[in-house]
Amino acid sequence: MVWTHGAVLNWIKSYLSNRLFHVKCSDRFSEPHHSSYEVPQGSVLEPLLFLLYTTPLSLLSFFFVNRHLYADDITQLFLSFQASDFNENISHLQNTLGAIAN
Repeated sequence: MVWTHGAVLNWIKSYLSNRLFHVKCSDRFSEPHHSSYEVPQGSVLEPLLFLLYTTPLSLLSFFFVNRHLYADDITQLFLSFQASDFNENISHLQNTLGAIAN
């Protein structure tokens, strides 16, 4: 079978988009909630997609921002600085977030 870029891209998009999830607490479930994009937990693609997400974050060293990456896909960015430099460092962190978003 020959895959075109469009077919593969559409398959991945359909796999990740328009998913429903709910939360279980004790023996009760929340109402279902819609998520625009989500990787199903426990899926065979989860490790690969996690690497695709986190590898570009190694470029953050260019911005002199530290990071922690967690197995549940949470990324924590942080700076250490003196209180006198608060506004300058908050601005730096906001610029870093803007670069990540781009």
